[in-house]
Amino acid sequence: MKPGYFYQEHNKFSKADSVFRSILKDDPDYLNAHYQIGRTAAFSGNRLREGINHLKLFISMQKENKNNIFSAHWRIGIIYEKMGIRDSALVKYQTALRFNPKNKEALKAVSKLTR
Repeated sequence: MKPGYFYQEHNKFSKADSVFRSILKDDPDYLNAHYQIGRTAAFSGNRLREGINHLKLFISMQKENKNNIFSAHWRIGIIYEKMGIRDSALVKYQTALRFNPKNKEALKAVSKLTR
């Protein structure tokens, strides 16, 4: 996983995506790899639909970790916004805020889309 994070931090999104996908080949149930593929899509603007699908799978398998659920909904909102689907982005940002109501970035995203 560490090389994937390194590549994300250095804007080498194609390499990051490859790392996380190779992890899933070895362990298809590794939740964090699903999250990181979605996160990479949100950063890069590539493979957006796939990113949403991986994040939705991640959410569906989460039990109690509110921060993880918040992050996944927020990332889906970012992806929808990049796709120009503002209504869906707003819904996802608002959903994220149910899990972390004081998150400044999500609040700013909602404010921007409701102006």
